[in-house]
Amino acid sequence: MIAQFQATLQRGWKAFRWQGGSGGGYPGAPSWFGGVFPLLPGTRYDFRREAGPLHLSGPVLAAIQWLCRTWTEAPSVVYRPGAAGEEEIIRPHPLTDLLARPNRYYDASVLWMGTLLSWVTEGNAYWYIEQSAAKVPVGLVYIPHYRIEPAWPKDGSAYRIGYNYRVDGQTIRYGLDEILHFQNGQDPANEHKGISPLAAELRSICTDNEAQTYMASLLRNMGIPGVVIGPKDAGQPLPPNIAEQTKALFRERFTGDNRGEPLVMSLPIDVQNPGFSPEQLALDKMARLPIPRILAPLGIDPMLLGLPSDTKTYANMEQAREQTYEQVLIPLQGVFDSQLTMQLMERLPGVRPGDRLGRDYTKVRCLQDDQDKLHARLTRAVGGPWLTRNEARAQVGLAPVEAGDELYPHGAGSLPPGAGEDRNLLRAAGLRPEIAARWRQRRALAERNGMGREE
Repeated sequence: MIAQFQATLQRGWKAFRWQGGSGGGYPGAPSWFGGVFPLLPGTRYDFRREAGPLHLSGPVLAAIQWLCRTWTEAPSVVYRPGAAGEEEIIRPHPLTDLLARPNRYYDASVLWMGTLLSWVTEGNAYWYIEQSAAKVPVGLVYIPHYRIEPAWPKDGSAYRIGYNYRVDGQTIRYGLDEILHFQNGQDPANEHKGISPLAAELRSICTDNEAQTYMASLLRNMGIPGVVIGPKDAGQPLPPNIAEQTKALFRERFTGDNRGEPLVMSLPIDVQNPGFSPEQLALDKMARLPIPRILAPLGIDPMLLGLPSDTKTYANMEQAREQTYEQVLIPLQGVFDSQLTMQLMERLPGVRPGDRLGRDYTKVRCLQDDQDKLHARLTRAVGGPWLTRNEARAQVGLAPVEAGDELYPHGAGSLPPGAGEDRNLLRAAGLRPEIAARWRQRRALAERNGMGREE
């Protein structure tokens, strides 16, 4: 009985398998939920197939391009634990050198563009690892996700035994050490692969595609919805040849480059609009609705991509970019850096235990504090100047000046030579602005009384 049940379950599993496999028979086709979940919840319509290649969706491609443009703003670095437990940046390092120039064909930007496209649209991205005779990685080449699949034994004796690469009708088996697999979690239908973040929003992508197609067709035809042409008198139908001629004449005068041309009919006809006008369909609003839903799984605000957004203002654009960078890009780069550390770091020469790949975000402009707010906060913290004149001049590209490396308390001005003790006192008093002010008052009073420098 149990064997019969297992056989029945196995037949049912195979019946529900997505026959197109990864790629669906064309480049870029989605394959997520390709197992026991062939359709989205609440529908019998195959939105997965209708959505087509996801990278051809306008909002999706705009999001991918934003990720690609900002990906390399923070350079890859290797962090190594120090003696006191703190981490230091190691430059140069074999891993960062390999990532900077991955192969002889293209640079790191092209490598990451293909990788991010596959990760967003498929949930899986693959690199082929070129190796030396000593099995040391010497090159990295992007493999489109629709050409490669993980391979595992049918008996479940191992989680994964390699990868099958399909090209020109042939299948080539690569070992685990030859392919670097970036996997976004686990697909419930195939635990050997990741799942695309867009898997649940195929309906929104189809909605956007339909809205754009409708508007394009509307403008291409005549600027108004399709019409029905009939005789004015229902008792006198138009002969077939006259009907075809009227249709052709109407199309010639009101579509394409001739739209808006005048038309004079020799027969009494009646023109009716069987559908809804763009105003009745609220097409402008309909075209905006799916965009936030498409981008929501990626965590990107439409305003960053120049797409319609109800929250788009110049005042919060900077805040949206900073928030997206911190909540989307940095965690995503952390996922890739972690997988690169695990799959590639230990195979390179000169690597020490504890080395990990990360990013240097100190030069990313949108992550830097507003300079006015930063300076005001630091001044409140120390109560006086914390920047010498030469340090300030260096910030604007000016050459240093003599005696420009002295650090004076706020408002104290230049001190006379030999006032070393006073200078030390002022530096200490600089932590308390009110103390420095009282010190200046006492000094001025002593000079007026002819007492000279106060001891």
